[in-house]
Amino acid sequence: MVNLIRAVRNAKYKIMIAIDDPSFSLSFLSDLAGSLKNTIVGFKIGLPYIMHYGIRQLKRIIDETAHTYYLADVKLADSADVMANAIRVIENAGFHGLVALTIAGVAGALDALAKEVRSIGLDLVLQTTLANPGSISTIDRLLPEIYNVVNAIDPNGLIVPANKAHLIREFRDRFGWRHIILSSDIMVYNVMPGDGLCAGADAEIVGRALLTAPNPLQALEDIVTKQKETLRNIGKSCLSRP
Repeated sequence: MVNLIRAVRNAKYKIMIAIDDPSFSLSFLSDLAGSLKNTIVGFKIGLPYIMHYGIRQLKRIIDETAHTYYLADVKLADSADVMANAIRVIENAGFHGLVALTIAGVAGALDALAKEVRSIGLDLVLQTTLANPGSISTIDRLLPEIYNVVNAIDPNGLIVPANKAHLIREFRDRFGWRHIILSSDIMVYNVMPGDGLCAGADAEIVGRALLTAPNPLQALEDIVTKQKETLRNIGKSCLSRP
């Protein structure tokens, strides 16, 4: 079974593609996934896309492109029994991992979620904070507790927005390289490809900047080139990798 560590390790390009907008058809997703076999980390599928097309339709695509890693970005944050029902739906669709919010807390929520997810072999990826300005005065004020949540749950991966690169470094300082870090919102909020990698992320998440391009495959190549340019230009200030 595909898992996040293997997907990151085997990817030629350290890119995960996020698709939330249902205006991108299932055939578009299928064709793109087929064209990018063993090239990218995988796809992060957002809740609007999942709700629009439904589990059965998505399962067909996931089964047809079994080589590709699919992360269900459902941002779970509820009591344990409610999230348990969601896990079963996500598993039945064939997803390889799911996203939950750290702010749900440990007791009666993420502790039970983590146990259930691991028992069925799915990856648990925690969304640490968000990229929008409003999160600075809300979620980011809880960072000391969020670090405690990450330490207690020990998820397979973390999502940290690239416009908060200092937090990527902070998670690396605190936890080393025990978690896969996906840096989201690349080419949003004036973030350039490579900024997340420089701060210590394992891969960067790109969405509309790639999906809306006239030629998404060429756009991917251009983004990877920009990643390399960024790392070359500011390499001395980048976090050293083990």
